[in-house]
Amino acid sequence: MPDLCLTVDLEPDCPPYLSGWTGVELGMPEVLDLFARNDVLATVFATGESAERYPDLIRRIVDAGHELGCHGHSHRSFSELGPDEAERDITRSAELLRGFAPVTSFRAPYLDFPERYVPLLEAHGFTIDASRGRYKPAHWFRKQAVSPVRRIPASTTSSVLRT
Repeated sequence: MPDLCLTVDLEPDCPPYLSGWTGVELGMPEVLDLFARNDVLATVFATGESAERYPDLIRRIVDAGHELGCHGHSHRSFSELGPDEAERDITRSAELLRGFAPVTSFRAPYLDFPERYVPLLEAHGFTIDASRGRYKPAHWFRKQAVSPVRRIPASTTSSVLRT
């Protein structure tokens, strides 16, 4: 069987089309069942808020052998956060998620993570940042921070493309 790197973002539903947590409540258990039937392991990037709301689901993800990654706390765009807010968001979500499993991978909400915040990832023990969208080629030509954090592109995004 060929190798496949599969990720899932565990987050609130996508406004303006949906609001709430239906995808997490109804969809994620189905996805986990599908993965189990097919012996598939994935990285699940969960928000801290999803861990607060659905701790049993987070435990199920970890117990099934999936990697748990950090997706920020409340799914706010890091481009909208000042330095202190970004620090608090990463700290809070990392602490919550690390209560379930070791967490070293990060993906920013909306695949939008300003270069100026990459040092925060290193300071909080993250070694992988999967916040770059392959569908956003301009990101690859921007100056990158020098960091031991590996920057890995996401090859797809949600069904609603964002700029």
